[in-house]
Amino acid sequence: MTSATSPIILKWDPKSLEIRTLTVERLLEFFSTMLLTSS
Repeated sequence: MTSATSPIILKWDPKSLEIRTLTVERLLEFFSTMLLTSS
């Protein structure tokens, strides 16, 4: 990451960042269950 991207991150809405984190958590949960059930 370059310093040029920093202002964009700072401008992000905390709520949207929260939603992104939740989405990532959901995806990780989904993939882990898929892997566990396949094996």
